Amino acid sequence: MRSTIGPKSFKDAFRYSRGLCHSFFTGWCQPAVFYAAHEFFLSAGGQTANYILTGSWSEKALAEAERFGRIKVGGASSKAAKYNHIPPPGSVQIDGDEAYVHLTSNNTIYGTQWAEFPNTDRVPLVADMSSDILSKPLAVGQFALIYAGAQKNLGGPPVSPL
Repeated sequence: MRSTIGPKSFKDAFRYSRGLCHSFFTGWCQPAVFYAAHEFFLSAGGQTANYILTGSWSEKALAEAERFGRIKVGGASSKAAKYNHIPPPGSVQIDGDEAYVHLTSNNTIYGTQWAEFPNTDRVPLVADMSSDILSKPLAVGQFALIYAGAQKNLGGPPVSPL
């Protein structure tokens, strides 16, 4: 069954919680999350979102996001090296006018994980933390949005926290 939660409630959640929202949705989380992120971030003028490619799940996130708005892979990528490393946080290219920067925090297929997240300055940082959420202490204040498929660390499917 699909949730009836719409973009207005996402916007309200962000406004009242300063970007940290504890909501749970049923079903696969990425389509709902990208719809919410694009409605929230891109509603202020159609800005471009910046995606950092570090593995299979970041590629899937990029493909899903391309359905909703303008996307660039400008942040950084380890694709040319077959995702055998995470780009150093200082190498991430951010213009400053992006709607948000997206990354996948842990890439289980390639065995890579962000040890330190890039400083995106005033550009909101969005993270898919499906495979490592609640696995270690995390300074959540650096993120505008964290989402995850709960089946790995938070419980059984089809719950998806946002």
